[in-house]
Amino acid sequence: MFLESSEKGPGGSGSGPLKIGVLTFHRCVNYGSYWQARCLVEGLRSRGHDAVLLDYVCAQTNKTEWRCAMQPLLPRRSPREAIRLYARKARAFEAAVDALPVSDRFPLAEPELMQDCDVVVIGSDEVWNLSHPWFGGNALFWGHGLRAPRLISYAASFGNYDADAGIDSFWSSQLRNFHRISVRDDNSRRLVQAALDLEPVMVLDPVLQFPPELDESSGWSERAPYAVLYGHSFSDDFARAIRAWADRRGLPLVSLGYVNDWADEQCIDADPIAFAHAMSQAQSVVTSSALPDAEPIGDTGDPAMTIVDAAHAHQVDVIVIGHEDRSWFSRLVEGSVSKNVIRESDIPVLVVPYAEKPAKQEGDAK
Repeated sequence: MFLESSEKGPGGSGSGPLKIGVLTFHRCVNYGSYWQARCLVEGLRSRGHDAVLLDYVCAQTNKTEWRCAMQPLLPRRSPREAIRLYARKARAFEAAVDALPVSDRFPLAEPELMQDCDVVVIGSDEVWNLSHPWFGGNALFWGHGLRAPRLISYAASFGNYDADAGIDSFWSSQLRNFHRISVRDDNSRRLVQAALDLEPVMVLDPVLQFPPELDESSGWSERAPYAVLYGHSFSDDFARAIRAWADRRGLPLVSLGYVNDWADEQCIDADPIAFAHAMSQAQSVVTSSALPDAEPIGDTGDPAMTIVDAAHAHQVDVIVIGHEDRSWFSRLVEGSVSKNVIRESDIPVLVVPYAEKPAKQEGDAK
């Protein structure tokens, strides 16, 4: 997908590092946006290129971004103490982004003032989401007006903009200006395929493609086991179920980035680095699902073949199955569903180990 610095540049003449501008939502007060932007620009620089984040500014967009960051629970208003912590979090994001390789600032509405680049890489994140509350429909993220001879998208996404809605001829014409297009999800793949009659490349999120190196000296690694709670506006039923689940396992719940008063600890103002450390050291992470409503399948029969048949029937892209580490005798007598699914399936299978069960204490009911 990307040229190494020893390969020829976009014009086909000469060799050496390229001047690459990365256009994404790098100043959103969002942990995912920060880490996607950082990992992508650092990954390109690790390949020998002169890559920077294109640092656009817009007063109205900044105002809207900060309002959302201060009041993430709207229409329910956050209390004053929570707003103070959210403001500290937003300032921490600002400082973290300023420490990254960024270009000279230019107005969002005047891309002709940005610095010249050999290549502009648009993505990742939901840069093509026409439903985005403040960036949706901004042609800059579709390459319009950018000062570069070559446009590439990396892990670009339409977010929650439904593929069934399609895109009109204007947006399709913008996509035709791209020299290479890659996306990170099937919804985006379908939209591009329908608009251009070509199959875009599916690639990894830059956090997975270029994983960051974290300092191991974080204080989170020295804590007792805990579970991270990430998100907000959880239902009462969800909160009660997770609270009971954590209590049974003796795991304190640490709420990261947002106020959840039913957690044991609030870490609202965590900067992006602290967030990554907390996530990497957590025994479990609790969040709401971004998937569509789950559909239960009531089929019966051999477990492995039933799973594989259901996966084909529902045209899934990957099978995710849990795996429990059991004794050799148990595996010998009972077999392994996950192993049989791997053997029988021609669909990719992701096997996820279950978390270790807490040791029983004396007096526990058998």
